[in-house]
Amino acid sequence: MSVSNLLNKSCYIRRNTAGVSSTTGGPTVTIPSLGSAVPCAVQVKSQNERTFGVKDAGVAEYVVYFAIGTDVKNGDLIYDITGMTNVVLEVKGPPTEGVGRTTYIKVTCETKQGFKVA
Repeated sequence: MSVSNLLNKSCYIRRNTAGVSSTTGGPTVTIPSLGSAVPCAVQVKSQNERTFGVKDAGVAEYVVYFAIGTDVKNGDLIYDITGMTNVVLEVKGPPTEGVGRTTYIKVTCETKQGFKVA
């Protein structure tokens, strides 16, 4: 079975891009989409609670698989994942090749609390 058959979901990827405002000269951050829907597979890694300020918030970690060559980096946002309504994941580390194979890459992600992608 090919890896493309295992990538049974699709998602979009966004990357923060720093720039300089042409009107004020101050710093700006834009979050452009990196293109069309990308095939992927998503697997829950763990779930736990963390304290943010004075309240606890549930955080889930995921492993997301992509075809080799997919442009995904630390800090990217993964959203509009098939079957996962209102979930935004933040990539936490560089992509790694799956067990030395050259057919897929995987990234560790966690839920991005209170973040919506328009």
